[in-house]
Amino acid sequence: MNSAQAAGIMRLRASPALAAWVAGTSLCAIVLMAGYLPAAAAFAGGCVVLLHAWRMLRLHALRRHPEALAALQISSGELTWQLRSGVWCNGTIPAGGIVTRWITVTRLRGTADRPRHQTLVLCADALDADDYRRLRVYLRWGRRDTVRNPG
Repeated sequence: MNSAQAAGIMRLRASPALAAWVAGTSLCAIVLMAGYLPAAAAFAGGCVVLLHAWRMLRLHALRRHPEALAALQISSGELTWQLRSGVWCNGTIPAGGIVTRWITVTRLRGTADRPRHQTLVLCADALDADDYRRLRVYLRWGRRDTVRNPG
């Protein structure tokens, strides 16, 4: 066990499954636009889809963007995250999101002093199996939502 594992830090890695999903859905969108829109609109729409796909690949699948999540840490029931640029952030996880065996998508809301909001998009291949299981358990049952019922 290395020091990162001992501290409860989960290092995120590139996700080939998410990269394939982003590339496949983008290609499908471009094919649909080419088949149903006039040429100029299809070209413009295709450019927008390609730019968005490039950003999503860098940010969520390949984790090469400076704002990409690089690590997560669950400590004392609180979640903190590290950006690829090295900045550590803490905050809350609002209600909602998707937590399944294959993919997890949820929002991370920063605190008032660091109002950085992130979206966590993870396929199971971006973490070790045990770390992914711990994260799923935390997101389903261990988190503290920002909005509580008063009664």
